[in-house]
Amino acid sequence: MSDLSKEDPESVLKLLMDRIELGEVEHRDGFRALPFNWHKELQLRSYPRFQDILRGIRDWMAERLDSLQRRWFGSEMFRVVAGKFDQPVVAVLEESIDSGSLKQIEAVAAILREAPKDLAWDNIPFVGRLLKGAARHGDEFAEKIGSALLARMTSGTRSGTPGQPFPEDVELRDKSARIAQTLAPGSLEERFYRSIQQAAEANIQWDRDRDEKLTDGRDW
Repeated sequence: MSDLSKEDPESVLKLLMDRIELGEVEHRDGFRALPFNWHKELQLRSYPRFQDILRGIRDWMAERLDSLQRRWFGSEMFRVVAGKFDQPVVAVLEESIDSGSLKQIEAVAAILREAPKDLAWDNIPFVGRLLKGAARHGDEFAEKIGSALLARMTSGTRSGTPGQPFPEDVELRDKSARIAQTLAPGSLEERFYRSIQQAAEANIQWDRDRDEKLTDGRDW
């Protein structure tokens, strides 16, 4: 499929969409619309209409937001096709927010749950533009964008030393606090990064309380 994606990207896109749509109407044991692992990356970045491919996935997702299959696998497909969330990819997401379409905003929120974890660290201006653009349509849409980014940043397994906070939570707390200090107090961006800091602090406190309870041996 990797080689075919370079020669005929439109056919590959249609094949993947057809498989996801099949999963919407048929529930077969063991059927998964997309592979668990992509052994070779899709090669669409050299395609002159690369951004149009991404727009096609985004718009197709927006058509059926009630479909969990489409939201879930559509977001995964967008990530696999995009490869990395650099400026050409970011531009496609930003134009969705600026379009004024609430369905487009919800599609972007779904896509962000599959975005690279470092996106919110590496492209702070982009996060700000997304939040502000979504907020023009109501606080609930800014919250959807923020929640999607937060869910992605806090996903995955955590490991650490008993009696110590998870390193992942400490990193989240410290990074978000440093970024928040550079932003205008009360701005959407500042509030977003403060929310990450608070979520990490809550996790750290929960782990601390749990460890104390296990050490004490009492449940009161």
